[in-house]
Amino acid sequence: MPQVTVISQKGKKSRTVFVKREETVLDALRKLGILMENCCGNGSCGKCAVFYESPAPESCLEDEVLGEKQLMAGGRLACCHTVEEDIRVRLTRGMYLPDENTPKMQIEGIKAQGNLPQQESGTAQEYTVILDIGTTTLAAAFVRESDFQIERVLTGENSQRRFGSDVISRIEAACKGHGADLKDAIWSDIQSLCVEFEKGKRLKPGESIIWKQLVISANTVMEHLLLGYSCKGLGEAPFQPVSLELTEKIKKEIAPGKSSFENVQVTVLPGISAFVGADIVSGLFAVSMDKEEGAVLFADIGTNGEMALGKNGRIFATAASAGPAFEGANIRDGVPGIEGAICQANLLGGRLVANTIGEKPPIGICGTGVLELASELYRGGIVDGHGTFCGGKSDYPVAKRVDGSEICFTQEDMRQLQMAKSAIRSGMELLLKRADVQEENIKKIYLAGGFGCRIHVHKAAILGLIPGKLEKKAEAVGNTSLLGAYQYTKACRQGKGAEVKKRLMQIATETEVLNLAEQPEFEEYYIRNMDF
Repeated sequence: MPQVTVISQKGKKSRTVFVKREETVLDALRKLGILMENCCGNGSCGKCAVFYESPAPESCLEDEVLGEKQLMAGGRLACCHTVEEDIRVRLTRGMYLPDENTPKMQIEGIKAQGNLPQQESGTAQEYTVILDIGTTTLAAAFVRESDFQIERVLTGENSQRRFGSDVISRIEAACKGHGADLKDAIWSDIQSLCVEFEKGKRLKPGESIIWKQLVISANTVMEHLLLGYSCKGLGEAPFQPVSLELTEKIKKEIAPGKSSFENVQVTVLPGISAFVGADIVSGLFAVSMDKEEGAVLFADIGTNGEMALGKNGRIFATAASAGPAFEGANIRDGVPGIEGAICQANLLGGRLVANTIGEKPPIGICGTGVLELASELYRGGIVDGHGTFCGGKSDYPVAKRVDGSEICFTQEDMRQLQMAKSAIRSGMELLLKRADVQEENIKKIYLAGGFGCRIHVHKAAILGLIPGKLEKKAEAVGNTSLLGAYQYTKACRQGKGAEVKKRLMQIATETEVLNLAEQPEFEEYYIRNMDF
């Protein structure tokens, strides 16, 4: 079997893996656990480009995707070339070996309270872990059992992304025999966060951590993969989940392994439907949607944009397949919300000023940056109301990376944004129609998640993502999936378990789901909302 040696971007580290001759270089990278942001796997996106340090094969699809300079330097697309002999390849920007220090994911959560006062040596500290498992990112709140305060919040990447950037691709991978791999990946990610927390505690000899409980909130697909359920029913009509119930099991009954929490109770919160999951139930619980008087809108904008409308305690919900543009995916130079991601953009006197997360050197554009760029280009007359670049241009230079390469926003990027925002806006409008509520009668719109917290509401309204009448009624509420799961667990600790469990289950079972695919007007709304 030939071997592939993969070298880090800076050439300081390397890893080697054996592959079968018919396997591609991309297969080798995935075997090593190397994540590529939203790689298409078919040669069209260019995000799996590597540099051969051994003789490079003849180019094929690269001629259209990579520039001549990259080709001459040995740049090739990993998905296009099979491994016939031992080779050495070097990773490009945005790819990291598993043991490298990668840019930190940025996610809006709930504030940590910090460490406890110094404890006596030899004591055991008990913690519950509250987890929000997203398609792209995991967030974990580590909660002290002594006072049920959140001591620390950690985030990490969902390594299932090597099987695809969205829930549809994960379903397909599971149905093609990778279900166990996907399950192992997410449990490994959870273990990694717990290990990171333990290391941060700097325990003294004799001190230990006892894990009391894991409480998990996630979308329906992520929960199915976590629990090892079949995803076949989620990938075809009538989209029937194996279970949407609140699940309580011991970890080793779900996924036996060698983690530090094999005997810990795992609580998986209930969902509403195949594509409106427990993360939304938890979010609606967090903002008390079931207790709100009048009309209130809730939007968690992401790859699978979920929305809910509360009308005097009655809740309607839907999910719009927006695509991953709001998470920086399917964008030529798109990246998740990590340090160095361009997250803000302003045209000042015809000059673009871009800001990055963490004020780090720019590495790409995240979801909020995509939205702000589109808004500024439209406002500045660089693109028209149809989203088309004026003057025959096909892209716009945004910034330069440290290595001198240019970060651009392209015409195709604009189309990806338009499709995403149109799906979300159309879902909102059909929810309002279903509940017989007028925009002007909405008293508040909750914007959930990291994108919702960092979004520039006025610019979102300019593009039509959010109705203009709701611009001043918007409230960013952060990671409500994590917050709701924490509030639920805390109430259970306070002896209110039966009460809050009943309330949570009522949200899950009594919410009325609107399936956009079954709405004859959806296509009409979608086409209309493409324009700015």
